[in-house]
Amino acid sequence: MKLFFLLICLCLFISGCNKDGESSDITKIVSPTDHEVVKSYHSSRGEDLLNLAIINLRAGEIQKSIALLEKFTAYYPSNPVGQFYFGKAYYKNRMYEDSIKKFKKAFILDPASPEPLLYLGRAYEKTGNRKKAIKTLYEYLLRESDAYAIQKTGKEINSLAQPVVGKNIIGRISVTDEIIREKSLALSSKILFKRDTPEIFTSLEVIEAAYDTKIDVKWYYLVSNDKKMKVNSSSFKVEGSKNALVSIKNPSSDWPAGKYKLEIFVDNEKNTSLNFYIF
Repeated sequence: MKLFFLLICLCLFISGCNKDGESSDITKIVSPTDHEVVKSYHSSRGEDLLNLAIINLRAGEIQKSIALLEKFTAYYPSNPVGQFYFGKAYYKNRMYEDSIKKFKKAFILDPASPEPLLYLGRAYEKTGNRKKAIKTLYEYLLRESDAYAIQKTGKEINSLAQPVVGKNIIGRISVTDEIIREKSLALSSKILFKRDTPEIFTSLEVIEAAYDTKIDVKWYYLVSNDKKMKVNSSSFKVEGSKNALVSIKNPSSDWPAGKYKLEIFVDNEKNTSLNFYIF
């Protein structure tokens, strides 16, 4: 009887093994995939879900990160960190319009944290909205305290600078602190200047001006959106085509930080304007 029972057990064991000698009834224990870890939101704590999304984002697994962040923000819509990283995931996936919405929301939820403004400005630049990009990056600078980040972002802002083209006889206009004085030419266009910049120039291209054409260059400090204060003005007469160079010098106490406007008038009529910042 005992021999019969042993034979039965042996047959059952042999029939349960595959050709490699492994039992088909034994489940191997393997590391779970990301989706198995977060099979259900209710089986994972919120911070674990967010951390997993961030890890995937840093590892270049953007689609996995987006899927995790969709789940996290659905349950924690008022979490600024989740909204910020959701914006970064969209940004890395080149979904710039979607990233703009997330960065805006992150900043609204936590205005004390300036980093969403940095990426919001970059997202605006990617969509071709250069003016909003410059304005937003400048707002970021006003809130940032890290010296290295300020310096880096200042260069980023100036990399977005372009000459403004006026109307009729007024060609390209640049604001800069780098010039070839002998040729009245700007070596670069800038938007942002340091408070201790010794002299700020505007390089102005005049094209086929009639005899005795009067040009006025006026500099303003913008106190608010609807109020401006004149800083300086220059007036000269031209004829033909030439480059003109006018400037304002640093006051003894350095420039006041803020937004400035340059306005160009031809024969007392406003031709064009451009803005720049001192930080």
